[in-house]
Amino acid sequence: MNIRSLEPSDCDTLYQMDRKCFPPAVAFPRRVFEYCLTSENCLGLGIEKDERLIGFIIAQATGHFTATILTLEVEQEFRGQGIATTLLREMEKLLRTAGFRLLTLQVQQTNKPALALYRKLGYHNEKILRDYYGKNKNAVHMEKSLAARTSRKR
Repeated sequence: MNIRSLEPSDCDTLYQMDRKCFPPAVAFPRRVFEYCLTSENCLGLGIEKDERLIGFIIAQATGHFTATILTLEVEQEFRGQGIATTLLREMEKLLRTAGFRLLTLQVQQTNKPALALYRKLGYHNEKILRDYYGKNKNAVHMEKSLAARTSRKR
């Protein structure tokens, strides 16, 4: 598998994948991907298998030291293989290197596999966002510190 930066030419593929991963009320309009793939405030990574994009992640700077994961998507047939973990860790590494100290995300409160993944990777529940994904569809706002850990000498 190959991890690479997303390009504007990936827009159609991302849009189609998003439509498969999320219901219409939650899926992003095409213009969101157009913006993310051309904005200096966004960073996108994709993972390919046999030259086919099978997953991607997009983060956006939301402050001087804070970024937000806008979306993390993996094709259904490739889930459970560590692809989301790989994409998240690579994004965290790039953002940390760029000087970001905090990474946030929102995930549907009923998405148990995603919540478990984020908790395993060190994200913490911060608050419930009521009706974030529509009426009675709450999100959990989660955060992770990207600050470099210092080792203590004994």
